Amino acid sequence: ALEEAQKAIQQLFGKIKDIKDKAEKSEQMVKEITRDIKQLDHAKRHLTTSITTLNHLHMLAGGVDSLEAMTRRRQYGEVANLLQGVMNVLEHFHKYMGIPQIRQLSE
Repeated sequence: ALEEAQKAIQQLFGKIKDIKDKAEKSEQMVKEITRDIKQLDHAKRHLTTSITTLNHLHMLAGGVDSLEAMTRRRQYGEVANLLQGVMNVLEHFHKYMGIPQIRQLSE
């Protein structure tokens, strides 16, 4: 009876060790998945910012082209209306004024 009890205890310890090992592996997997999710979240944030900036750049370039064309045609009323919109878009590029092409568009 004592021998059977010792054998049962050893089996129990073996099962506990297996459970502990599986729990550690699961914890490691969760950490890796969490790390991957954080990386994807950062990538998504950067991609969204890039798309928004490119959209603003497209609006700015188009607005500047339109302003130049309207000025050549002496459509000063339309220029005044469009200029405020272009100035609003230009505010998004304040931190990019060190880039010659952006600075040129702003002039």
